[in-house]
Formats: sequence, structure tokens, C-alpha cells
Amino acid sequence: MKKSLKTLLMSMTVFALLVSQAYAGKKETPASIKGVTTVDADTVKGWLDNGEEMVVLDPRKSGDYNQKGHLPTAISCPLDTDAELSDKVISKAAKDLANCDELKGVGKGDKIVAYCNGTTCWMSPKAVTALVKMGYTNVYWFREGMKVWNEKGYPVE
Repeated sequence: MKKSLKTLLMSMTVFALLVSQAYAGKKETPASIKGVTTVDADTVKGWLDNGEEMVVLDPRKSGDYNQKGHLPTAISCPLDTDAELSDKVISKAAKDLANCDELKGVGKGDKIVAYCNGTTCWMSPKAVTALVKMGYTNVYWFREGMKVWNEKGYPVE
């Protein structure tokens, strides 16, 4: 009896760990990225309300951009969803951004704000890391992304 109870408890513990990992969500993005200023929803909203000159970059897949909505004035330059910032992934992101028609003509010193779906979405950290690698110097990361933007009831297009 003791052995079967111990086996049952061990099995339940392993099961609970597997379930919690499955539902824990995606890996969190880093809290900050070198060469990039992290901003919150209120800051981005204020800039938009004040007509701040900037490029708002949405690197999510076009389905998210078109069907789920995007920040006002945002341009779409979709990136892969890899949850990492390796040199290989950033080089690919830089190539994809360089080929994005909507970014052509944006100066290296122009203000660029990138965002995606929230703190477990890896497309915006890839975008800002790639932009810095490409020589852009005025790069902002709205890490909280659409999740917080929507929670606050801010407008989307």
C-alpha cells in the first residue's frame, strides 16, 4: 500500500510539472536590450496623441496585423517567431527588415518604436536588436505590446 501511494504521488507530481510547463506559456523576453530604450503603453500613446514623428513597427505575422488590429500608423514588417536572439536569428531578421518596403527611406536616426503581442512575443525584441545591428540609433521597444495596449482600451486600426 505504501509503495503504491508513493508511486501515485510521484506520478501526480510528474504530471503536474508537465502540465504546468505546457500551460506556463512561452518563454519571457528579456527585460531590456542593449542599445534600445524600453517604453510603456502610456508613453507610446502619448507620442501618438501628440503627433510625434516616428515609425511604429509591427513585426507580427500579417494575420495578426490585419485581423487582430495594430497600433495607429503602424507598418507591417513580419519576422519569424523564433524565441531567441542568436546571431543567426538576428542576421535573418536584419535581412528581412532591410527588404521591408515600408522601412525603406527611414533614416538611421529616425525614431522607431517596435512592438508585438506582449512579453512572451519574440518578434519585437528581434526587430529592435536587428535595427541596432543595422545602425539605427533611435530605437524604442514597447515590450508590453498589444496585450497591454488592448487591456488599456487604446485604439487600434
